[in-house]
Order: sequence, then C-alpha cells, then structure tokens
Amino acid sequence: MLERDIKILKEQIDKLNYNLNKNKFIDLIEIMGNKKEIIFRNLFSGIWKGIGIGIGVTLVTAIIIVIILPLRTLIIYGNVLFLIPISHIKPDM
Repeated sequence: MLERDIKILKEQIDKLNYNLNKNKFIDLIEIMGNKKEIIFRNLFSGIWKGIGIGIGVTLVTAIIIVIILPLRTLIIYGNVLFLIPISHIKPDM
C-alpha cells in the first residue's frame, strides 16, 4: 500500500515538474522578484507597442486617402469651386 502511494506521488510530482518547466514558471518567478527587470520590460514593451500603433495608423490613413482621392471629384461634384485654385477665381466687380 505504501509503495503504491509513493509511486502515485512520484508520478504526480513528475507531472507537476513537467508542467512547470513547460510553462516556464520558474523563469516567471525569477522575473517577478526583480523589480528593475519588470519596469524595463514593461517600458520597452510599451515603447514598441506605441511605435507599432503609430505605424499602423499611418498606413491605414494613407491607404484610405489613396482610395478616396480619386473619388474626390465625385464626392464634391456639386462644389467644384474647391478643386479650382483660388488664384484663378476672379471676383465679380
């Protein structure tokens, strides 16, 4: 009976050890203990996320502008004066 319990306990410890190593739990515990490393990782990750968002918004805006510019004459058809440079418009006097 005791040998069977020891064998079951040993199997459970092996499974727990495997799962902890698989999920890199020990590395997480080491990182959580070092406050400077947490701050550095969060700062670095925030900077890269901000740069990524900036590039993404710029690209999406550029694509939208490229799609809409050819349609500008269709959208502003009733108000074509905005497409003519102001220097070419002569006031009525």
